[in-house]
Order: sequence, then structure tokens, then C-alpha cells
Amino acid sequence: MQALGTVDARVDFINKLRRFSSSSSSSSPAWPPPLPPLTTPEIESRVFTHRSASKDKSKTYDRLEYLGDSFIHYAITRITYLFFPSADEGALSELRNELVSNSRLASYAELYALDSRLVTAASAARPTSQMAKVRADLFEAYIGGILHDDPIDGAEIAESFLRDLFAPALLTIERANIRAGKIDNKAKDKLYDLVGGKYQAIAYLDIPSSSSSSSAASGANGDARTATSGFAVKCVVGNEEIGSGWAMNRADAQARAAMSALRSPSVVGKYRRQKVANLSRHDREAKLIAERQ
Repeated sequence: MQALGTVDARVDFINKLRRFSSSSSSSSPAWPPPLPPLTTPEIESRVFTHRSASKDKSKTYDRLEYLGDSFIHYAITRITYLFFPSADEGALSELRNELVSNSRLASYAELYALDSRLVTAASAARPTSQMAKVRADLFEAYIGGILHDDPIDGAEIAESFLRDLFAPALLTIERANIRAGKIDNKAKDKLYDLVGGKYQAIAYLDIPSSSSSSSAASGANGDARTATSGFAVKCVVGNEEIGSGWAMNRADAQARAAMSALRSPSVVGKYRRQKVANLSRHDREAKLIAERQ
């Protein structure tokens, strides 16, 4: 796995997720993604053995469910952290809770017909309302089985599978947030931390109403807007416009422009690397000056 904090990791994750954004495209992968197989019969048997079917708990899915549950929470935490750079920790927690709900995980178990392979005691019939929890537990156990089946590459296999499986849900959430036009008041600070600094300024410039276009504003909120009744702002680094936004006041327009820039991982990555290079160069120059004195 790539290091969590690197821009390259975020770019890689987002590019892989966006493969699912156009299901009609011949280049888009099929969804749902194929279920990674379990190659060890003993582990596969445990995954599909309910606690009611064996008094020997080492032969049931309980421990694998615990492992899979923990990993799913970790993987979705990592994925949402990378995919929603403008979201604060509270919003990310809400997103994770929505994504890893029992109802969603149970639906994935049904999607792959995992429940049809579950071994239970004949007397263990459950009300339909309780079967959702059993299916969710089974899906978690299968993810735990992937991890246990391949101690070396299991984590990467499981995370890649979860990333592709959750991709449509993540993209739906992203589109809903853009349509809602929610403003992240910390977007400018987040963008500055990533690409701004003493040697690389970020400018927020008003777009004159005579040259404003609906495309400039639509990049920030997903709707065609004009600036005639508000403010249109572009976010500029050097001579390149990296984002734009529209709002009824200038501060919100600037925040939207920063949000627009943050949704462009390739641009953010480019100027992040440039920022690091500038800092390294100036540090070397300062060191040389100090040595000459």
C-alpha cells in the first residue's frame, strides 16, 4: 500500500475510484468487482460456519468477523480520508458510519450470494429482521478470511476489493455534496497547507462579470451559474488557474474556488511537489549562506 499521507496515494485512489464514474464507457470496469477467492479450505469453511453450527468456536466465523469488521472500518476510513480532502473529521465519521452500516454490508453479502453458503444449525432459523445482521457479519467474516488466507498480500487484496465495491456509493455521495453546494469554510486553509507557502503564493482573483462564464462557476458547485448577481472567483498559483467558484459573497466564492482546486488531485499533486522542491532549494541556499559566514 502507498503511504497514507502522500499526494500520489490520493491521486491513485481517486483515479481508480473514478473508473466507475461512467458505467457506459467501454473502458470502465464491470461492477460489482469479482469476489477474491479463498484458497485455503479450512479458512473458507470457517467463514461460512455460523456459531450455531458448531460448539467449537475455532471452527466458526466469529474471530474472522472480528478481524474483517476492524479492517473494513480501517479501509473505509482511509478511503474516505483520501477521497474527500475537504471533509473534516466529523463529516468523515458520519460518512464511514453510513458506508459500513449493517444494512449495506448485508446487501453486499446478498450481492455475492454469501448467505446461500452459510451453514447453520437446523434450529437456528431467525426472523428476517435479524438476518440482516447475520449477513453483515458474514460479509465481515469473508473480508477477515481474505486477510487470513494471504498474510502477505491479503490486506492489499481486501482494500482494493473494498475500494472498487464501495466506488459507486462514494461517487454518489460526492455528486450529492456538489449538487447541495455545501461550503467548506476551511477549504482555503487546507489548500494552503497542501500547496501554498512563503515561496508559492495562492491568489484569489475576482472574475469580472463581463468575462464570467457559467463554466467557471459550475466547476465549484455543479450548476451552471453566472456572476451577475454574486461573485465569481478564480484560484491561481503562478499563472495557472487551478479552481473557480461562485457565491453570493466573496468569501464563500473563494472557499468554493479552493474546494474546486482540491477536487483536482493531479493539480494539487503538481503544486505540492513544487512546494516541497522550493522549500528544499531554499533550505539548501540558507545552509550555504550560513556556512559562508
